[in-house]
Amino acid sequence: MWVTVWRHGEAGPASPDRARTLTPRGESSLKSAIGVFAQTLEQSEALPVERIVASPWRRTEQTAALLGRKLGIEIELDPRLAPDNGVASAAELISELDGHIMLVGHQPTVSDLLWYWLDNSQLPPLSPGGWATVSLPCHGRGMATLSDYRAAIF
Repeated sequence: MWVTVWRHGEAGPASPDRARTLTPRGESSLKSAIGVFAQTLEQSEALPVERIVASPWRRTEQTAALLGRKLGIEIELDPRLAPDNGVASAAELISELDGHIMLVGHQPTVSDLLWYWLDNSQLPPLSPGGWATVSLPCHGRGMATLSDYRAAIF
């Protein structure tokens, strides 16, 4: 199984937090990052992305929609990726899936997942618009191999 973990793009202020939308800079940066991701994916060993699952919060939904348009994939929203649910809920979701899955979520969950799967908390946390792709043969601490890591915003 392959998993790409993507942090939503830069979002502006709003209340409630779940209603925050991408800023123009966030959307522009995401479009650049998505182009880099698509090129990188073509040149990697990773399978093509088959599913995009995102938190139902507005900024992650918008990020996933941009990814889905570029990759030609319908997005799915799952409350287990909302920021108040944490790593256990996201890991539960992954255990139900197969192939190459893209998760679009929030900090700290996106980085916590990577640190758990890689058993390495020394990696910098994902910035807005950052992503990482791992090969995950089975679920558990230290079971993943890092394929691509783009922590910084474009």
